[in-house]
Amino acid sequence: MEPGINILKLITGETVIADVEYDKLKKHATLNHPLIFNIQYKQTGGASMVATKWIESKKTSHKIKTYHIIAADKPTQMMEDLYVESVQDMIEYDTSPSTSNAETDEQIIDYLESLEDVEEEIITVH
Repeated sequence: MEPGINILKLITGETVIADVEYDKLKKHATLNHPLIFNIQYKQTGGASMVATKWIESKKTSHKIKTYHIIAADKPTQMMEDLYVESVQDMIEYDTSPSTSNAETDEQIIDYLESLEDVEEEIITVH
């Protein structure tokens, strides 16, 4: 299990995508901005992916025991891009003037900047 953006299959049967951090002994995992993606089918025959928070709360990080993770893998580039875009959209929504506070805004900006640093490290091979 490697840190970073991962798709996780949990013992509950849920599939979650999150920016994952592990403690030193890898006994606990912290899921930053965990999301669940669902496919929504349209009457026209098309489909779209809809991202929702894993747990509907104001907390953006959740700590779980690693033995609750059955499988972990890196997402496809498309899924990773969709995850990052969805997190940014949710952050923008959560920081609208009616729900914003300075401390949360600062944490969100720091988090988005850390994602940009990770994106710069990705090497694309053609």
